[in-house]
Amino acid sequence: MMAALFIVWLGAFVAAAKGRRNLSIVIGLAALILSLAMFRFHVSDNITLSL
Repeated sequence: MMAALFIVWLGAFVAAAKGRRNLSIVIGLAALILSLAMFRFHVSDNITLSL
């Protein structure tokens, strides 16, 4: 799943480099939403520590 985030971000950067501004913004927003979803998934993990 983490690799998919990097591929989507890469797609946004490639679109920006090729001058496709609107496509880059749309892909970038999708990547941002996916990144926030992944962040929320990792933050909500329960960590049990036994000392």
